[in-house]
Amino acid sequence: MASTAKEDTGQSSSAASDGSRSQPPQAGLPEAADDSQCPICLAPMKRPAYVTYCMHKFCLRCILQWARARHSCPVCRQPMERLLHSHPPFYCTQ
Repeated sequence: MASTAKEDTGQSSSAASDGSRSQPPQAGLPEAADDSQCPICLAPMKRPAYVTYCMHKFCLRCILQWARARHSCPVCRQPMERLLHSHPPFYCTQ
């Protein structure tokens, strides 16, 4: 089996030298495991909004309703300062 491992290693390095490696992820907004589903309503994402600082993504309507009662991210519980979406920012008041 040692010879097979060496052969596999040789093939991997030659493929990498051909430039066929996948590109590293781009910087920007983080991607969730299932980016199309809202963690609050579990439905397909509608009018997405991001929570600062953690940048978790939710339906705008869902996170606005959540923010009326709580000032933390529903996923990680970090403090929620504002929401990023296509409308003017929503600031949390404590």
